Amino acid sequence: MTRTVGAALLAALLVGGLVGCGGDTPTSDPIQGETAPDQRAPDEGSPTLSDTGFGELKLGMSLKQATALGLVKNPAAATESAPGCQLYEGEQGLDQLFFVDDQLLIIYPEPPVRLDTGIGVGDTYEQLQGAYGDRVQPSEGFARVYVTAPQAPFDTDYRIEIDSERAFRDSRIERIALEAKDHGCYE
Repeated sequence: MTRTVGAALLAALLVGGLVGCGGDTPTSDPIQGETAPDQRAPDEGSPTLSDTGFGELKLGMSLKQATALGLVKNPAAATESAPGCQLYEGEQGLDQLFFVDDQLLIIYPEPPVRLDTGIGVGDTYEQLQGAYGDRVQPSEGFARVYVTAPQAPFDTDYRIEIDSERAFRDSRIERIALEAKDHGCYE
């Protein structure tokens, strides 16, 4: 009888020890308990901003195309943020859309947007760097960093605004946009 109980106990320990060893369980930061950014999938409920756009909205689209998708709040109510740069309010998870020469060059989604790596508003600079490595380019003296978007149709960066003037390990992401370089709409 002791041998049967001992064998059953050993089997339970072995099975229990193997649970989670399949490699698909996300890792956690032992200090903060957060999931590692390079292994976390985007939240199903959060909109995703990719190198090419926001869902069906793509960089380079015309105002007419974006309006047909139902993503421009009031197409007749543009404001000019700079000469030749038209700013529109967005719909369905979009805050602002900037068009230059009738071409979409900047997309500002509303929080809680996530990038296709799962990184998003509220995550730390350290997590961002862990997911994107040398693609992260801090902007000295400004509360933002840039991450290149290599799959974009033209030279583009993610503009990631953070909660501190310089990028520190624990700086938190507050806002994310996708913008063409040299767009001319603001600094």
